[in-house]
Amino acid sequence: MKDYLFFCCYGRAGYEALNIILLKNYFGYKKLIIFTHKKDNDTLISFIKNLKLEYYTESINKCKYIINNKNGFLLSFHYRNIIKEDILNCFNGRAVNLHPSLLPNYKGCFSSVWAIINGEKETGISYHECIPEIDNGNILIQEKININDNETGYSLFNKLISLAILHLEKLFKLIDEDYKGITQNGKGTYYKREIPFNNIIDSNWSEEYKKRYIRALYYPPYDPPIEAPKHNS
Repeated sequence: MKDYLFFCCYGRAGYEALNIILLKNYFGYKKLIIFTHKKDNDTLISFIKNLKLEYYTESINKCKYIINNKNGFLLSFHYRNIIKEDILNCFNGRAVNLHPSLLPNYKGCFSSVWAIINGEKETGISYHECIPEIDNGNILIQEKININDNETGYSLFNKLISLAILHLEKLFKLIDEDYKGITQNGKGTYYKREIPFNNIIDSNWSEEYKKRYIRALYYPPYDPPIEAPKHNS
């Protein structure tokens, strides 16, 4: 048996991935410890509580005392906090993050949203090593998916989560085999943690760009984008 599995997760993604982890008996780890979030996360937290699993809603970055000097595997699966360097260095094991894009492109936030806005024909998921430089670690698994013409931010995100879950068992096998992955090729692109264009449609955009923007930001329960009023020169 292996030691600790630290699972950092959130929302529907965390709920479904956790079901796989439970189905596979923690993938052979002796102890499962979950880090998640309080806000808008009732389904996952209720599930964890009902099963009496050990979990924390405080950021993992404030929980060094829990994982310090532990042997194990840390998996970040749609976790909303960037895991800091001192946390990555304080335990004996591997740390991997799921990122919803084909790295090195679309690092940062709103990866699937920006892929739609920019008119990409495909995107995908990348399981990569966690290192201090955000979304820059070696890639262990990368899988592609087509972006349909009627794709929305909501539909594409959920497809990417499902794709990632399909490859979760493969990830654990690669970790068991101590697979180091491949170096990312090129600098890629990065997008900040902010809603694209402040949720406002520029009247000067082409009609096609406006349509892509609206589809990309269709992500209930958030408000749809609004079009900025035209000003007479």
